[in-house]
Amino acid sequence: MASSVSALQSIELSKRFRSNLALDSVTIRIDQGKTVGLLGINGAGKSTLLKLAVGNLRPSGGELKILGLDPQTMSHEIRARVGFVPEASQFYKWMTVGQILNFVRPMYSAWDEPFVGRLSNRFNLDLKRRVSHLSSGMLAKLSLLVALGHQPELLILDEPLTGMDPLARQDFTECVAESVFRDSQTVLFSSHQLDEVSELADEVIIIHEGRVLVHRAVADLVNTTRRIRVIGENLGSIPIQADHVVCRRKVQSDWIITVSDFDPAIVASMAEDGRHRVSDVSTVSLSELFKDYVRGVSPSEGSGK
Repeated sequence: MASSVSALQSIELSKRFRSNLALDSVTIRIDQGKTVGLLGINGAGKSTLLKLAVGNLRPSGGELKILGLDPQTMSHEIRARVGFVPEASQFYKWMTVGQILNFVRPMYSAWDEPFVGRLSNRFNLDLKRRVSHLSSGMLAKLSLLVALGHQPELLILDEPLTGMDPLARQDFTECVAESVFRDSQTVLFSSHQLDEVSELADEVIIIHEGRVLVHRAVADLVNTTRRIRVIGENLGSIPIQADHVVCRRKVQSDWIITVSDFDPAIVASMAEDGRHRVSDVSTVSLSELFKDYVRGVSPSEGSGK
């Protein structure tokens, strides 16, 4: 049974950096035991949200609770229950891998030394090798090792796959998936690698210009979204509820309309009115769906809604 306490819950959460509103009234709830992918273009607000979650930033407004706790007043308690992999490693470059582990170990009463040993062997981490001599992929693995060492309830990953080769990405994602399966951890991760998001995530949050565009189960989102191709220069009015239109854009002489919660009756209605000729209805991958959600709120990328 899922806990009644959310892994993460925000209400009207905002963060402003001078004149830049990085997060704008974000309200989300992530239940414990879920793996959630956070998607957005650069500057969308992903890293800001994750840094707020671990107490590295102070919110400008709204509320945020991590495992029922306030990151600003109970940061010590949260750090004991949360593992965080930042976008850029924050290790002392002069230290060896073994020295890093020895440095971190006393910070966590729940540190699992046998598990850390097995995982470091799996990652082929040489305990005598200096951090300055590690590749970006090995640095990411060391970050994951440190984040998992105390068996956290919530694992937060900020662009962990950046700079990794395909084999390293696969090894990393498999390790995260195994950890979730073994310990029923909650995972919140941002990534530009949408194939990995599709493999790992139960749910996806798409964020753009500091606002959440959609938060749904991946399978539900992909299975209920369709692209409708309509022949003709003039689209005019269409028999689709406005809040179901994710994006509509002109491609050559036709219109492509991306529709959420698709109902086949839509196509029948368009045929009956005699003004629209539908040439194709197709499924949408998560990658294309992400692009359409961003296009839908970015007129410069197409026609928007």
